[in-house]
Amino acid sequence: MTHPPNSKETLPRRERELLEGLRNWASDRRRPPARRTRIPIDAVREIFRSLPNRNPDGDFEQAVLAERLANLERHGLITCFNERTREKVPLPVQIWLIPVPSVKTPPPPMPKWHADLGWLAPTWPKATDRQRAVRICPNGGRRMTEPTSLPSAQAVVDEWSARACRPGLKRVMRAQVDAVHDRPATARTREILEHLLVEAADYLGHGLDHVAEAGCGIGRLTDVLAGRARHVTAIDFIPGMLAEARARWAHLGNVDFRLSRLQDFAWGERRWDVAVTVWVLMHILDEADLARLCQAMRSASRLVITGEYTRAATLVGAWSRLRPPQRYADLLGGRILARDTLVYAGDVTTFMLLDTGES
Repeated sequence: MTHPPNSKETLPRRERELLEGLRNWASDRRRPPARRTRIPIDAVREIFRSLPNRNPDGDFEQAVLAERLANLERHGLITCFNERTREKVPLPVQIWLIPVPSVKTPPPPMPKWHADLGWLAPTWPKATDRQRAVRICPNGGRRMTEPTSLPSAQAVVDEWSARACRPGLKRVMRAQVDAVHDRPATARTREILEHLLVEAADYLGHGLDHVAEAGCGIGRLTDVLAGRARHVTAIDFIPGMLAEARARWAHLGNVDFRLSRLQDFAWGERRWDVAVTVWVLMHILDEADLARLCQAMRSASRLVITGEYTRAATLVGAWSRLRPPQRYADLLGGRILARDTLVYAGDVTTFMLLDTGES
């Protein structure tokens, strides 16, 4: 009778020891456990000889090994490749180790709040436990898990200072996304931003005088603003990020770099034609802080350009908040003059040019 693959119910102890030795041999050589592994007979012999009490009755060892291999094959655990031979007790030339079937643990049931984000449902079964545990805030900032205390201001600084040590664009892009997507996404973001700046100048009826870049990071978009405005004030609260941006664009004479939290920045020091924030407001974790910041930007700016994640292929982390675009539009003034979308690696970013209503 043929047993189900990898069945061990009736497998004798010595066959189990041999099977474990074969699997250890494959594992030591980093053979994929989900694929069949070819093991030459010489290696099988060495594995057999390394087993304690392999032949307690003192029988002819080749016969003992042949019997145990045949037993493993009957259980569907290996496949033997045989050739005609003159040996009294022939052994297979090689064996194929049948892969161990993976045990799929069903994911925990989706929380009740998950129905609010139908587009996210397909990612739930594939998400890790850590990803399922993170807090994200869709639909006006409502938390999707039980509320927990927000990190301290110093913890936020520490987190972003650590990100500043990542290589390349990973300092300001999602760590979960393959780096192959980062450069095309940045290039497309620059195109969208330049188009919205042109739209802003056309709407105002004059060239852009003063533009604020809220959260400039390493300055990957700063030169786009500098090319469309007479003066740009680039703001960031992480010294390492700001230092790189300043060094990168040291030759631009119309950019002023400021070290400050956006919530503490003196927005009322002048009237801004446009305030620009790309992938920044989503990192303001506290809803009250977000509302105050948006009110300050709205009061001091004629127009605002935002670009924030509105959908994510994988659950966003604890340092981000996923909100619908209308949430930002409501906080910043409401009237949408232009809109564009960036899709990369399954993530969706919505860009908007907003009229704050402040003349």
